Amino acid sequence: MDIKSLINYEPFFNQYKPKDIIYPNAIARHFDISSKEAYNLCQNRVGKDLRTLYMVKCPVCGYTLHGRYYSITSIDTEYEFGCTNCDTEFVVNPENDITVFFEKM
Repeated sequence: MDIKSLINYEPFFNQYKPKDIIYPNAIARHFDISSKEAYNLCQNRVGKDLRTLYMVKCPVCGYTLHGRYYSITSIDTEYEFGCTNCDTEFVVNPENDITVFFEKM
């Protein structure tokens, strides 16, 4: 039997408040699991207590911008975004500049 299947994740997710951002990489480090397993763990909770959150990151410095999007189609790929960290202005490339997180409902 796999020891990871016995882990109770509920107390960990219950510590988050509504609107808190949940980072799959933080979950992976906390439970010593792969990033893919952490992402799948969060994805399985979508609609129950989490929702998918898309955020734009700067292609130059990697800074995550403040806007929260709940659908990829709501991110305007023709609009120029401005990074508040390095002052770069850029048009979003959906394949490289969008990061998927999760938000507690």
